[in-house]
Amino acid sequence: MAQSSDIRLPSWISPGMVFQQGVPVILRGEVESAQTPVTLEVMKDPTDGRKVSKLDTDYGVILSLETVSDDNGGFRFELPAYRSSTDAYTLVFHSLTKTLTIEDCRCGDVWLMFGGRPISSAISETSAPRTPLKKDVMPLLRFYSPKRNVLDQVEALSYEPILNTDDSNWIRIRDTKELAKVSSVAFSYAYHLAEQLHYPVGILDLAEEYAPIYRWLSHQGIDANETIRNYLEERNLYFDEEGWRVNIARLTDKKDAILSGTILKDEDGEAKSEESFVFEDEEKIDVPVDPEGALAFEDQKAGKVSGDGEENQEEKPESDEEPKNETEGGENEEDEDVPPLSFPTEELKHFEKQKNNHDLINSMIPSAETVETETLVSEAAHRPLVGPADMMSVFYNHKLAPLCDLSIRGIVFAPDASDAQIGKPYTAMVRQLLMDLAGVFGPREITDKHQVPSFIIMQLHPDVMDPEHPYRHVEFNENLCAIRRRFPMPIGILGQHDLLLPNKAVSFTLGRRLSCIALGLHFTPKMPASCPECVGVEVIGNKVMLSFDNTVDGLRLSETESILRGFAVCDESRVYVPAQARILHGVRVMVWNDDVLDPVGVTYGYCPIPHQATFRNRIDLPVLPFRFDRIPSEYCPDLTFTACEDIDFIGKRTWDSDFERLETYQIRKGKATIFREVMNKTQGAASLRIEYEPENSLLSFGPVLSYASVMAPLRFSKARRICLDVFNPDQVEKTMQISGFRGEATIQIGLRWQTITLNWASFDDMQISELMFTIFDRQRSGAIYIDNIRFLP
Repeated sequence: MAQSSDIRLPSWISPGMVFQQGVPVILRGEVESAQTPVTLEVMKDPTDGRKVSKLDTDYGVILSLETVSDDNGGFRFELPAYRSSTDAYTLVFHSLTKTLTIEDCRCGDVWLMFGGRPISSAISETSAPRTPLKKDVMPLLRFYSPKRNVLDQVEALSYEPILNTDDSNWIRIRDTKELAKVSSVAFSYAYHLAEQLHYPVGILDLAEEYAPIYRWLSHQGIDANETIRNYLEERNLYFDEEGWRVNIARLTDKKDAILSGTILKDEDGEAKSEESFVFEDEEKIDVPVDPEGALAFEDQKAGKVSGDGEENQEEKPESDEEPKNETEGGENEEDEDVPPLSFPTEELKHFEKQKNNHDLINSMIPSAETVETETLVSEAAHRPLVGPADMMSVFYNHKLAPLCDLSIRGIVFAPDASDAQIGKPYTAMVRQLLMDLAGVFGPREITDKHQVPSFIIMQLHPDVMDPEHPYRHVEFNENLCAIRRRFPMPIGILGQHDLLLPNKAVSFTLGRRLSCIALGLHFTPKMPASCPECVGVEVIGNKVMLSFDNTVDGLRLSETESILRGFAVCDESRVYVPAQARILHGVRVMVWNDDVLDPVGVTYGYCPIPHQATFRNRIDLPVLPFRFDRIPSEYCPDLTFTACEDIDFIGKRTWDSDFERLETYQIRKGKATIFREVMNKTQGAASLRIEYEPENSLLSFGPVLSYASVMAPLRFSKARRICLDVFNPDQVEKTMQISGFRGEATIQIGLRWQTITLNWASFDDMQISELMFTIFDRQRSGAIYIDNIRFLP
């Protein structure tokens, strides 16, 4: 809190602050005495060094206001709306005997950035981009960044919102030590916005490493929403005031026991850690996600464009087994009586009732010593202990509420990875989150639709995938797209699925992409307001025509790609197979598979690790993965090896390892080198040319299916045979055998492509954990081309 001995202000009203342009600015504070006159002078000075005439009313003291504090010492000023500029503002508060000066203020855009990773990653944890930063942009950047992870101090956790904090200030570029702790995504976002807008940008950097959404919700909002409250109660995460105090007391006792050394020993005689002690009673429950937001794939025969895709589907019965390639259907129900969201809303009544710090002190959580014995033996004392990292409303009370009355341009939210487990109630939680944010932040009055704060959501990165529930995060991201279409406010979505390889400079890319969406939402129709998303479908014969929004100047391939990949189609069997695709005039995409004559479903990148989904618009925003219906289906596994186009791909060797480039094929017997051949092929971008020296007349090779990210065994419930194209450049007849398939095939002499077909050897459904091609060749050396491997009925 900025303060003198008599005047106290919220911590966001401090030197270096940025306030929102174009809307009134509300400034609240306190003085020691009631009915005390308080005056405010607003001064404005140029920062470009030019001299200003004393007669120029745009500079110097441009506003003087006076008020009297109320019975509790509180006072309030409302400044008029100012235009953005690089000029410096100074706020001078006067009471009877004291003066408090807030210098170096700026008028520009203020953005709230909160949630979990990747926003929580600090500049010190990342690398600088290759492109040098512009010196004239850097002074325009300001950051309000409270310390992270300080709320683990359980004694300080409050059940009610804390309206004032004392340890946070605005950070400027010259504050290098403090700047190192600012979010690297927030820095890149502010930099790219300021570079385009040429006026100050302030960021409220509130992200935390672990930040489930219920920690950002107010307890008043949770109490008023039965869906959210029931969800938290079922998991022992809901607290009334008594339960909160008891849980804090028990956590404090645990902490004191750890610090004093009076703790239990484990079986090996080692002391338990604080974390294990705190969470040993906590109940963890996984809930299957009910996916929402897929576009409806109906009326496509008539060439109709799909709408919001919210047609009800029958829910799939629950099962103990979760197939790797299937997901559960089900539409998220919406409460019809819930009013549409809008900014502004009325200020929370709590903020009007608690007008001074004395009321706030009474709402603080007491220490364990002040809790009466009768309370400790109550019903609340016997519930499972909840650690501070999972206590509801903590971030709302300590991070959001202290910023009350600060007006913002928009919001950037990165859902925590744990949010994917919430499932159906998540939409209600996002709605409540927006209502809580509308109660904290301004503007309070909207005179122009462009003043409505926007909401940009970052989809989860594939690295958060749960191997036991591989499609959970995919369905969660799908639900975020439904939220964008459902809520009546400007909302953008940013995908991260194309940024798989570890890169410490990736946060700079994310910030740049977020800034493009922000520019499209608020400033220019020439920029996209979200990542491109499929919004229409038309079926013509065996071809599926797709249209997209937010294409701007058109769609394109990634720099490293020569063909469009990542699509799959299915017929009435509901078994998806890889499909070919082509961009038409930069605005539409044609998708087909020659073996699927009557397509009824299409997906793009709809898999746990969509490493082939690199399709994007010309502003570098990736097209979001999607599916067109939620009918239970067998989704296409990772069949990168079947295209025979790449000798490596991006995946995970083990679930604990990072993404890396992995070899697609390996040689099991003989000596050989595999080349990517772009001139001689049957389809796609390339084929594989294998030059070899057999061992005992045998060469064995095959795709590597042991990588964790491949998720073998690969299931093909409708397939009964394998087909592949081969080209024999040698004037020698050869034979080929394939593991798991009956018989052998002859590779004939002739400089032409020929198709080899073998039948599945078992009567059971096809499941492949290992696939080995063995060539019999009596020559000392040779070569073979392979392309277009298919698994067919």
